[in-house]
Amino acid sequence: MNILIYIMIYLPKVYFSYRKLSLLGLILLLIFNFECIAQNQDKIWYFGGANPAGVPNNTSGGVNFLTVPPIPLTDGNIAAQEGVSVIADYEGNLLFYSNGENIWNASHDTMLNGSMLSGSQSSVDGVVIDQKPGSEYLYYVFYVSYQLNGGLYYSVIDMRLDNGLGGIVSTKKNIQLVDTTSEAICGIRHANGCDLWVIVKRFRSEGLTAFLLNSQGISDTVFSSFFGSFFTDPYRTIGHSIASSASGAKVVVTKPTVSGIGGSFALFDFDNSNGTFSNIQSIIVPNDYYLVHAAFSPNEQYLYTSHSYIGYKLNQFDISNPANILSSKTTLHTTSNQIEMGALKLAPDGKIYHALTKAASSPPPDGIDGGYGYLGVINFPDSGLGNVVNYVQDGFFLDGKKSKSGLPNMINQYPSKPTEITYFISDSILNLGDTLYLSHTSNQGFRTWISDTGIVDTVRSIAYAPLDTGEHIIRLVVPNNCILDTLAFKVEVIGPTVDLPNSLFIPNAFSPELGESNQGFRVLGQNIMNVEMSIFDIYGNEVYLSHGANPTWDGKVYNELAPLSVYTYKVFCEFEDGSLAIRYGNVLLIN
Repeated sequence: MNILIYIMIYLPKVYFSYRKLSLLGLILLLIFNFECIAQNQDKIWYFGGANPAGVPNNTSGGVNFLTVPPIPLTDGNIAAQEGVSVIADYEGNLLFYSNGENIWNASHDTMLNGSMLSGSQSSVDGVVIDQKPGSEYLYYVFYVSYQLNGGLYYSVIDMRLDNGLGGIVSTKKNIQLVDTTSEAICGIRHANGCDLWVIVKRFRSEGLTAFLLNSQGISDTVFSSFFGSFFTDPYRTIGHSIASSASGAKVVVTKPTVSGIGGSFALFDFDNSNGTFSNIQSIIVPNDYYLVHAAFSPNEQYLYTSHSYIGYKLNQFDISNPANILSSKTTLHTTSNQIEMGALKLAPDGKIYHALTKAASSPPPDGIDGGYGYLGVINFPDSGLGNVVNYVQDGFFLDGKKSKSGLPNMINQYPSKPTEITYFISDSILNLGDTLYLSHTSNQGFRTWISDTGIVDTVRSIAYAPLDTGEHIIRLVVPNNCILDTLAFKVEVIGPTVDLPNSLFIPNAFSPELGESNQGFRVLGQNIMNVEMSIFDIYGNEVYLSHGANPTWDGKVYNELAPLSVYTYKVFCEFEDGSLAIRYGNVLLIN
């Protein structure tokens, strides 16, 4: 869809001379070519690839969701028992992936300066990756350490480094935000569609903490919500997960064990405009211990939980009625003690994928290498309670590779690709002492006017009065799907001049249908006696020819308005003193 956006620039009405040029209304045309582009940043997955001791064993699995149906990927090089994260570009081309200890680039090699991170491949959901709002090249990697060995850290990736494969900025590596946290991070998109909430649970705290990543970096303001005893039971609040719904409006926090009772989870409403949590619902699930992982269905009516280590179960809850959540529990699947259940992740294809792994106690070689050759799949997670969701333990074949306990920790939403912007901007000449009035009529989010006189303004219209002669640049900053584009044009400011006897001015744009000014294309100036004007289209066809004291093209060809385009003119001008002038140029017809 093409959306036309007009910026009107008004200059004061003055007499014309060959140096003193002005228009009652100069039109700058911007054309935004908006395309419906799918979000592909989360469609490449890599995971697994480590034995029970965390040693790489060249078995890492992967999934490519760019195809329908998805296909396995076998070229990954990651090594992780649990939490990982992956990021692709807008088209779905792999950029890099991480286990919290190392970062691998698109060539599956260790990224420049990408080793020795302070996270852990054994953290449950220990890594989140996102592009810095407003930047084309910078990415933030957030990660947490294992149990109580550290806290929340981040590093900044500059994708311009290492010939486009990226590298960690040396001064922005292993920056600590929190000293002690649990093993989970959750990333939720801000209500503005660009910024990111990074949510963690501090150890022994009574709630959740949210940090905001925006175009300035990490906000100095820390957002904390407190909920009391659910979070204060010590050890078993370490190895839990935090997950959001697809909209980001709901969050679940798991608690593997409530002493002597079972596992539990807490549901929250999350306001992604201000980072606050509310309406906690704490659910204890008797006798179902090690409740580590959870995922929401796409419609956010159902919650799925995965129980590891003891009594391996996949449970489902209807969370639409708070009073009936526990009573709605439905066990979808159980496994033997040799197959452990891991992460649950809602995938781009609308299904929920389930990590499975062989227990360390399994007979060799499984007990040595670990891993499982399939992912479980909940095929229809919105369809209701019970078997109608069609859970299949061996639902996705990994083509000889293996999963472990973790799957990629992705953000609930990703920004769309910035649109291509085509614009025509005409430079202007202004006399010193005059004022240039600029105004845009678009509602597409134009943000800031900037000029050398110090104007940095978010209003629709500004008045620009240069302080000296010479070339001046005026810029308009445009937010473009979380990236800031800058449009610029020149204004040449000249000193006071004496009008010469003869002057000639030919506009570079006109519109027969917009406003009262510039509705016809004509030659302007002083002492003009006769003008011969020819107009040609882009194919070289002559579409207008006239002569006289003031010939004016009304933009029509054969009595029909000509299409929006750039036309070429040839003008022969005779002045009253007998002198002649010939001009060639282009004019933009706007309709």
